[in-house]
Formats: sequence, C-alpha cells, structure tokens
Amino acid sequence: MLIEPLIRPMRAEDLERILEIEAVSFVSPWTWNHFKQELTKTYGRLRVAVIQKQISGYLMAWFIENELHIANLAVHPDYRCQGIAEKLVRNMLNEVPQCILATLEVRESNTAARNLYEKFGFGVVEIRKKYYEQEGEDALIMSKYFNPPNVLPFQNSRI
Repeated sequence: MLIEPLIRPMRAEDLERILEIEAVSFVSPWTWNHFKQELTKTYGRLRVAVIQKQISGYLMAWFIENELHIANLAVHPDYRCQGIAEKLVRNMLNEVPQCILATLEVRESNTAARNLYEKFGFGVVEIRKKYYEQEGEDALIMSKYFNPPNVLPFQNSRI
C-alpha cells in the first residue's frame, strides 16, 4: 500500500536529508550553501514530500511575476515510482494559479522526468547543447502555457 506524502515548505533543518537525496540523484549535486541560499529567496517556492516523518523528495521552484521555473526536483531512490514527483509538481502548479508560463530544464536522457512533465502538458521548446558540462549532455527546455494561446504576457504593451 502506498502512503500519501505530506507536502510542506522546506526548512533549514531539512537540508541534511535533502543533500543525501541530491547526492544519490545527480552527477553534479547542489551544495549545502546553494540550498541554504535558496531558502532565503523571497521568490523561491521550496517544498518537500514527507512520508512517515522522512523526507522522500523535494521540489525547488522560482515564481517571479507570473512565471514559474522549476529549478530542481528529486525523489530518494527508495521512494521512486510511487507518484511522489507527480504529487510535488501538481502541488506546485496548484500553488500558483496566476501562473501564465512554467519552464524547466531536463536532461535529454532523463525519459522518466520528461514523461512526468509531458503528463502535465509541458513540451520541448528548445535544446541547449552540452548544458550539463561535466557529461557534455544536452538539456531540453520544456515549457507550459496556462492561458489560451491568444493571451500573451505582453499583448497590451505599446512597443
């Protein structure tokens, strides 16, 4: 039986566990200082998924004006394939109903993440060659518009 995770804001005392998840999830993990700095950003939206008092995953995003950028998402290997990443993304998208555009970068080889984002309506809009420098891997830039296609952020400007 799968246990439904509690999604809550990330706190400084969560960083030790988050760094563990980061280390087993990424070739070039973010540092403690990087995460600590993210906690201070007023536009940051940092969430953790908790199952039985254990952090199982996290999502870090930036919400500026009416745009959301998903910067980092990871789930501990012991908790993968249980819908936790989907729950984190859904929670974040629901948290910012005024959002017009959401974006993210994902490794071209990360089909699991790509499939997750496509499930939410994200599509590839650009390829950044060798974005992940250490491995020389390309990044796919994915985005999702939330308003009808005829509503653009700058349609009322007098340019």
